[in-house]
This record gives sequence, C-alpha cells and structure tokens, in this order.
Amino acid sequence: MVGLSRLSLLIWCGVLISFAASSEQGSDWKTVEDEMKFEYNLKRDPIQLKTNFQCNSCDQILTIKVFDVDSNNRRDIAWTFEDYSHRIGHCSSWFKQQFSDISADREKIWTVVYEEGEYQSRIKFLCNHVIVLDFVIADSIGNSECEKMWQMDTSWMEIEIGELAVEYRTAPGGCTSLLQSWKHVVLAAEGELSWPISYGSSVEVSCEENYFQAGDNVVTCVGEDQFIGQPKCSKIKAPYMKLHIWSWLKR
Repeated sequence: MVGLSRLSLLIWCGVLISFAASSEQGSDWKTVEDEMKFEYNLKRDPIQLKTNFQCNSCDQILTIKVFDVDSNNRRDIAWTFEDYSHRIGHCSSWFKQQFSDISADREKIWTVVYEEGEYQSRIKFLCNHVIVLDFVIADSIGNSECEKMWQMDTSWMEIEIGELAVEYRTAPGGCTSLLQSWKHVVLAAEGELSWPISYGSSVEVSCEENYFQAGDNVVTCVGEDQFIGQPKCSKIKAPYMKLHIWSWLKR
C-alpha cells in the first residue's frame, strides 16, 4: 500500500507539474495598467493588444506612446472605439480617418507593426488577422516632422487605456515559410527574402516548372504562419505545352 501511495503521489505531482508548465506556456498575455511605461522596441518587435469591448456610442481611446532611449521625443498611435478612427502622431490629422474592415467580434487582437523600408517606412495595423491600416510615414502639408520624428529610435513604450481592459504581448513569430499545403508554389524571387517575415508583409509567389498559377500571386502574412491569399498551381497539360512549343518555333 505504501508503494502504491508513493506511486500515486508521484503521478499526481507529475500531473501538477505538467499542468503548471502548460499554463505557463499559454499565459504570455500581460495585463496593461493605465499609463504603464516599459522598455519595448516597436521597430524590432510588433506588439499585440487584446481588447474585449463593444460600444456604439462611447469615447474610449486606446493610445500607444513610444519614446526614444532617453524617454524623450514622444510619438503617439491612438484609436477610438466609437468609430475606429485613428491618429498617427506628427503624421495624421486628429481622428479624421477610420480603420477599414474591422471585425465585428467583441474580442479583438490588435497587432501594431512598424515596418522600416529602404525608401519609406510604414505603420501597419491588423485586427483579428486582417490588415485594417497600411500607413506610409511621410511628410505632408501641416505634418512636416512626420519622417523626422519616426526615424528616431523606439526604445520605450507607454500604454494609456482609460477605462478599457487591455492585455499585451510581443506578437509571436510571423511567417516562417510558405505553407506546405500550397503544392508546387515557390517564391517568385528566391534568395531575395529572409524568413521569417513580419505581420503585414507581402511576398510574390509563382509556380514550379511545368505548372501555371491559377490562384493569387501575392500572399500577405497576417499571423503566426497565417496568410491572406490563396495561390494555386495547376499542371500544364500536354496539348498546351505542344502548342506553346510550336508557337515558339514559329517565331
């Protein structure tokens, strides 16, 4: 009986340890306290915010404030829950533009991406794996400091939530490869892309030799190995190949 009790105790401890480990792995979301400030490099790591809030007439605003390494040069990214209008600090007018294709789901996961390019940089928003904003950072009339301010580093972050309940985490992964289910689909420009690619990034795809593209030729990463776009490669039939060769010989 003593041996059996010890065995039962060991099994029970193993279950507890296993449960604790699995709980820890699934608990990467952290609760946001209003105006909390922490180290976070938005240019390196996209951030995700989770909200569970619905309103038809309210003035709740969620604001991400980013600062340089010395906690100066503040830039804001803010959006409202009344009509999902948004503002990019130093770049866009105060809540005059709205997000597109917002999910009707009560729970929303917002992914904010800063994509630094050789010639122009962008801020992209995704809501429940759908791109709702692709904003080009560029100077315009009345916003002459847009590029200058956003060229500075983004080493610190503060999140202002008001009365909202918000959780945050570093956006996981991105897209690490084309999907295995896409048979005979390859990158259009092999060797020019470095995996993984970030949320909101698009890549051009084509087909292996003797196959033709019968679906989308551009796919966009919208989650952890999740894409928008459905490429499809179909086998070139023999009659088509003969006709193609004959046409080429007649040139």
